[in-house]
Amino acid sequence: MNRDQKFGKLLAIANVISGRVFEGGKPTIAQKHMARFSKKPAYSFERIHAEIMEYAPKFQAREMELLNKFQEILADMDESEFNNQELSPQYLHAYYSEQKALSN
Repeated sequence: MNRDQKFGKLLAIANVISGRVFEGGKPTIAQKHMARFSKKPAYSFERIHAEIMEYAPKFQAREMELLNKFQEILADMDESEFNNQELSPQYLHAYYSEQKALSN
């Protein structure tokens, strides 16, 4: 899995978690961060992570499974990949593929 795919999957998982734990009416992670995410992925991810972790006390078993998957992808990412180099459109394919897989 390349860097763009990893970031796309991270965004999808974060979006699913946010859809499950955010209050009704609050924009999901993708709605709030997608426009900036491709331009500055590491910066955006840091903000997304902080936002999700505010809701960690609400996490139940499914959210913890998603968080574990999130952590696995991030841990497998080489430190040199975690930067603000712009993402290619390939991240969108990974985002939507992961989003679909998690919805099933």
